[in-house]
Amino acid sequence: KLALYTRSDFYDFVDFAVATFRNIENEALEPIFRNSSFIFCADQFSIGNISNDLHYSLDTTMNTRCLSLNDSDLGPFSNTKDWFARENFSINWYAVQKMQMRFNLTSVAFKSLGPDPTPDCFQFRVTIELDNSQHDGQIPIILSMNPGRLDCPDHSQPVSNGYTRMVVLLNLVVIFTSISSLILCLRALLRAQILK
Repeated sequence: KLALYTRSDFYDFVDFAVATFRNIENEALEPIFRNSSFIFCADQFSIGNISNDLHYSLDTTMNTRCLSLNDSDLGPFSNTKDWFARENFSINWYAVQKMQMRFNLTSVAFKSLGPDPTPDCFQFRVTIELDNSQHDGQIPIILSMNPGRLDCPDHSQPVSNGYTRMVVLLNLVVIFTSISSLILCLRALLRAQILK
């Protein structure tokens, strides 16, 4: 399982996630587009302090705070530490339970049936969860991506051409032949019953 083990691993991971989200439209092999903000949320206990002599104070009231990077914020983004400092946000590593990064992507896939490929449009709701609920020195990373089909806008080119007309004609011939065959078989069975 993929996990983070140090604070610097965490900051490097978030830096990489934001940079990849920012550049995905230019770097991806397929047409993938951003269509949401990059959202970071952290669920933390209100108070969570542990001293080196193992005395602790803990208030289990859960606080959730979310930060967002819009398109205009992605360009000047330099690193996670500066982003958190600008937003006056800090992570209490002894009290943090879960952290999430969420964003949406859209894509178009073309089905290659015949000479005119038809598009399928999708929206992917991506969540990267960092689960620190065990507090065991590692933060497992859980990636979930939920695709949803979208209605593609109509493309302006007419679909009908000589090839598609030929395919429709061939389909009609096959259907006519099948129905004729079914009728002839039923007729033969009916005559066989009459001859008994």
